Parts: sequence; structure tokens; C-alpha cells
Amino acid sequence: MYTKIAAFICEEEGASAVEYALLLAMVALAVIAGGAGMYAAVSGRFKDAVSKIQNGNF
Repeated sequence: MYTKIAAFICEEEGASAVEYALLLAMVALAVIAGGAGMYAAVSGRFKDAVSKIQNGNF
């Protein structure tokens, strides 16, 4: 029984899968955060452009 527990603790295959999952989650969060900031900037530019076109100040 002790040898099976020791072998399970020393096994590294599951650890690498968990590490890749955490890395993927962090990348996904960075993409989402960056996309939200990008959306705000692009949206502001388009609203400004529409306003200038409607007022004839282009």
C-alpha cells in the first residue's frame, strides 16, 4: 500500500496536465481582458466617427 501511495505522489504526468490547464486558463483570461479593453477603444472611435459624419465635421 505504501509503495502505491509513494508512486502516486512521485508521478508527474498529472502534474504537467494541471500546469498546462492553468497556463491555458491564464492565457484565456488575458485574451478576454485585452479584448474588453480593445472593444472600449474601438467602440469609442466608431462613435466619434459617426458623430462627426452626422454633424458634417469630418
